[in-house]
Amino acid sequence: MENQIQIRTSLKTYRFNDQNGNHLFDIELNPTDADIIRRAEIVGKKLQEFKPKNVEDLAAYSDEVKKQLDFLVNADISGKVFQHCGPMSVLDSGRFFFEEVYDAIIKIIGTEIEEKSKQAEKRISQYTQKYQKK
Repeated sequence: MENQIQIRTSLKTYRFNDQNGNHLFDIELNPTDADIIRRAEIVGKKLQEFKPKNVEDLAAYSDEVKKQLDFLVNADISGKVFQHCGPMSVLDSGRFFFEEVYDAIIKIIGTEIEEKSKQAEKRISQYTQKYQKK
């Protein structure tokens, strides 16, 4: 294609490994997506609302977890995230696998947004500094 436009995005790839350093999966996401905080709040509420009562509920919850994880990052990542370990797999810690993944993604988002906010403040202050009273 002759007419190509290249756009620099904030997409980053994150490699997830197990406790022994073995590669589990990679995900690509934009942790500074302006809408990701809103989606994180929605996903957090949805995951807390569901109270499984039987095996059928667990299966439905597992499907909902996959759907919500895809919604959170605005991409189809659940297939590769859960290819070896289902969302409801109980880990040695007693937590579900999806909880570890979800918490890791939330931590990434928080760290990245904080870092980018500081960079933006610094850049803006360069322009506004001369207008501040001394």
